[in-house]
Amino acid sequence: MATKRSANTAGVDKAKRKRSSLILEVKLDILKRKQQEEGTSAIGRNLGVAQSRVWTVLKNHEAMKKAAENAMDLQSKLLTKH
Repeated sequence: MATKRSANTAGVDKAKRKRSSLILEVKLDILKRKQQEEGTSAIGRNLGVAQSRVWTVLKNHEAMKKAAENAMDLQSKLLTKH
């Protein structure tokens, strides 16, 4: 019969990974590099990002472009307020 784990060791070694997000400039750089026909693994290596993150950005490219447009609109409004 197999021994049971003690309650003291259950889940102690597993630390939660902290989620990190990419800034918009990096996401736009990924899109630009892909348009220049650079490979996804090369993009990830050059930017220090996992290849799966590169694929996620490419998959959501429409949302990235909208976010960039909104950021530009907001920035232009801030500049014209003065």
